[in-house]
Amino acid sequence: MASLICSRSTIVCTGSQAGVPIGFSVAPGSGVRTGGAEVATVRDNQPILNVGSFGTCKLSSPPKPCVPVLSDFKDAVPKLLVGNSPALTEASTLRCKQGGVVSFRHPGQSSVEVG
Repeated sequence: MASLICSRSTIVCTGSQAGVPIGFSVAPGSGVRTGGAEVATVRDNQPILNVGSFGTCKLSSPPKPCVPVLSDFKDAVPKLLVGNSPALTEASTLRCKQGGVVSFRHPGQSSVEVG
């Protein structure tokens, strides 16, 4: 089972030089909450709005400030729709065009698991 992702979650990128988790922002408006936090969907993949900078990107040559250029989420839950979009779990990932993989370090809640 994997935990459902919500607005208090944290993410990391394999391309980050520091490797420090940052906050993941969920766009408001889905109307679905767990423990008072908005539930994340595949539409929450926008650079800066949902996924901020991870500092310095070690995958660019020479290393430069991180500016995420993201793909669609992988491993969402297609049968669990939030506002007509599949929900995310801690198994969901994003790939950056620089080559890094963005994954969830903490789901932001511990009460709802999806199996």
